[in-house]
Amino acid sequence: MTLVRIVKSWHSPNLLRQTPGGTGVWGDCTFTLDPVERCDYLIAFNHIPHEMTVEVPRANIWCVVQEPPIPVYRWVENGFPLYHRVLTQDLRLRGRKIMQTHGSLPWHVTRSYDELRAAPPPPKTRDLSWITSNLAAQAGHRRRLAFLERLKASAVTFDLYGRGFAPVADKWDGLAPYRYSIAVEKSFGAELLDGKNRGLLPRRHDADLFRRGEYRRLFPEGFVRVARDRRSGCSATRGGNHPLRSRGA
Repeated sequence: MTLVRIVKSWHSPNLLRQTPGGTGVWGDCTFTLDPVERCDYLIAFNHIPHEMTVEVPRANIWCVVQEPPIPVYRWVENGFPLYHRVLTQDLRLRGRKIMQTHGSLPWHVTRSYDELRAAPPPPKTRDLSWITSNLAAQAGHRRRLAFLERLKASAVTFDLYGRGFAPVADKWDGLAPYRYSIAVEKSFGAELLDGKNRGLLPRRHDADLFRRGEYRRLFPEGFVRVARDRRSGCSATRGGNHPLRSRGA
């Protein structure tokens, strides 16, 4: 059994709930969050936040960069010499150790892997939701809020959740009852799979399809690509029957 120690720069949610039985075992690999002194692989999410001593093959020390590829997060690159392989969403990075892929983000619905596998599809009783926040610290945050204001001023009806609006303890409540949901990150990239999009995927969809940009295969009946337009604010490209129908929506 291959033992993989995970070191991460954040506290929740619990990653092990995304494995069968919450055991951390998947196939012939055991994933652990415990500070074991010896392991076969060491995987750092974003960076190693504290000093540590561990016995692990040098070639098996990897980093998964989960933050979006924007300048404010480039400080994580300072730690790249430590790793034999770096999984990143940043397409400008090149090199033998670089693997361009999504950030393996956890889901933020309070359901385990087993619960999601066993549950029937939830009844869809409402049309459209958006879970976001009023954070405005970065340019991408402010563009997102500007889009939100334009959407609120349009004919589109949707339920808004998130910090600064209507806080929701379980994102499941803001996603599961809805036929469609809006997910807007503060940046965009071909490999970018963020926490907002990840919340839409855990039940039935393969995140690898998202990584390859095959969004319509993930959401064949409901994918809508929204592009910002300086004149009208945005435009919606139809990927199925959906409530966003006109420019400026």
